[in-house]
Amino acid sequence: MPASSLPPRERLIETATRLFSRHGYHAVGIARLVEEAGVSRVALYHHFRTKEELILAVLRRRDEVSRNVIMREVERASDEARERLIALFDFLESWFKQTDFTGCMFLNATAEYHDLDDPIHRAANEHKRMMLDYIGKLSREAGADDPETLAYQLYMLFDGAVVQTHASGGGAPRLAAARAAAAALIDAATAGKGKVRTLSNGVLPSERPR
Repeated sequence: MPASSLPPRERLIETATRLFSRHGYHAVGIARLVEEAGVSRVALYHHFRTKEELILAVLRRRDEVSRNVIMREVERASDEARERLIALFDFLESWFKQTDFTGCMFLNATAEYHDLDDPIHRAANEHKRMMLDYIGKLSREAGADDPETLAYQLYMLFDGAVVQTHASGGGAPRLAAARAAAAALIDAATAGKGKVRTLSNGVLPSERPR
């Protein structure tokens, strides 16, 4: 559906998502939002009492869409939880190749709204918590001895790859390193689980001699 045919509320959320992801939250003012969305200030304040309310709506929408996309791609990759954990990094590869890749809106939100009690910071952090829960679920299904620790380790690699690619560009070497580290962590956490898997950067053993 063309943006101009969307209801004003949806136009505002779509426009704000594009602008915030490219330029940040503080840098985009109300005047630019209403101009590019093609709505009046009256319409904006009819749907959102403040800019902060609009940011929260953007983050909630982004959370719903992004987690659904990630989980769909990961679940499609394999029936085995172990392979699905590796598929998290395959998802990153496809995301980094998109021309509109501008980093993580949730990490950016926590940086710009750094007060832990700020509603925007809490909303962004909630997305991170739910992603961590999902990775923890896969870690348990993969048979990790300590699934919570493995989930933290893998999500740190996941987020780190996003940050480094956004900051420096040229994500392929960083992503290959993160994927290899993830495979090694999974190997260490899952005794006797999985098989050798051929990756885009070579063959990584999923089980090492003991």
